Amino acid sequence: MNKKKLEELRKANDALLDQIKKENRELTPAEKELFEARNEVLAFHSEEPPAQPTEKRSDPAAPQAPETRSAPPAPGVAGIVVAETRALELAAVEMKEEAESRAIATALLEKRAVAVGANGDSQFSNRVFEIPGDLTNILNAITMETNAAPNTKFPLFSPNLDNVKRVSEDGTGSTVSTTAFTPVVVTPAPYLAFVPVSDSFLKQNPGGAVAKLAPMFNKQFLRKMAKEIVFGTGSGEMLGVFKDTGITANATTAAPGGPKIVDITALIAKLTGKFLRSELSIVINPIFWGAIMAEDIYHTHVTFQNGIFAFDGVKIFENDNAPTTLTAGSKVAVIGNFTDYGVAVAQNVELRMINPVAGSLNSNLQGVSYFDGKAIVTDSFAYLKTGAQT
Repeated sequence: MNKKKLEELRKANDALLDQIKKENRELTPAEKELFEARNEVLAFHSEEPPAQPTEKRSDPAAPQAPETRSAPPAPGVAGIVVAETRALELAAVEMKEEAESRAIATALLEKRAVAVGANGDSQFSNRVFEIPGDLTNILNAITMETNAAPNTKFPLFSPNLDNVKRVSEDGTGSTVSTTAFTPVVVTPAPYLAFVPVSDSFLKQNPGGAVAKLAPMFNKQFLRKMAKEIVFGTGSGEMLGVFKDTGITANATTAAPGGPKIVDITALIAKLTGKFLRSELSIVINPIFWGAIMAEDIYHTHVTFQNGIFAFDGVKIFENDNAPTTLTAGSKVAVIGNFTDYGVAVAQNVELRMINPVAGSLNSNLQGVSYFDGKAIVTDSFAYLKTGAQT
């Protein structure tokens, strides 16, 4: 027998010993017979003693490693090695499939996902590919209230009391300020998504895709949230900054067409008297931002650091959901202190497996989350609108 085959037999016995040690058990009769058959072959062909099992030494039936022998193995030993190896391999595959099915079922009941191996005739890559979606980096700038109540009130104080004035020594002439405190109510509403999952998909799990189901749902809910922060209509959606009519401060582009450097400078000036530039962010469509970067040929305004663009110190959020319409009066960019945009999240994404219809092997994996949001302080935002277009 060649050295490669002998090494395979030795590694197979070592692996079997490691397995029973991890499982804290003894060899089954089938495993014991196979172990001893391998050892007999190894003893005949090798001068080194084969692997020894780590079973309890008090057990007289425990397999012992035979010493190197000169006589050939008993007839049929080779057949046992081949037949039993194949039988155990098939049994291991069946046990693995059964364990994976139980693990998936348990995970879905516990609303979590587990990674299981791929099987079947096809070989899948270990990497799970995914079609790219919108960036959610704007969520890093907002204020998010988690575990919110059905009606969440964001306390809103006005830094400029509306009736501050000089009075006489006895207080004559003073009036009551009425805008000091105005709570803004946000009511989280349910968002639902579901995806049909076939029984064969769960069992075969190409490339570990089952483990991606929970993160996939979570990512899509966050993308929905980020989209609505930008362009939500406020009707069946959160109220986005481009749609919020309560945001009134604005600048107008100086010339027809998309925004230019001079327009972004004018937009920033709307809020730099209230905030530091480092506190502000601009949301703009990548098409417009690309034109502005091309215009800044000497890199006078645009900088790039830690994966984030900035214009004169103001962070830039490139967002595909920002509009590109260039009719007169349309909004093409919004600047703001986005910590003054509040999102109330009543619960994180909850996954639930809906039982299949009779006669079907497809089940629906359903995800639910409750959230809502709006600009709590509309004075912390301003928009850039287009002038008359030619």
